Amino acid sequence: MMIFVLMTGFLISGNFPTALALGTEHYPEHSAPINALTLSSSALGLSLFPALIGVIADLYTINMAMLTPIFLMVGVFILAFVMTRRE
Repeated sequence: MMIFVLMTGFLISGNFPTALALGTEHYPEHSAPINALTLSSSALGLSLFPALIGVIADLYTINMAMLTPIFLMVGVFILAFVMTRRE
């Protein structure tokens, strides 16, 4: 079980730098507001999603709650794909 927790953390760790890089690459003239928005949304996500995972675990199962980060990663990959296809 511990190896899956470590793998999840390792896989999620690339999302934040990817979001910063994509935002500043596509809109370099607005890099400061993009970085501020990314940092703010990251802080908001770090405070809200643990509570959301707890609610999902209470309503369903802990296994279902642990799928939440996977859905978030899929969302980031979809956004990255859409942004790179717009070029």
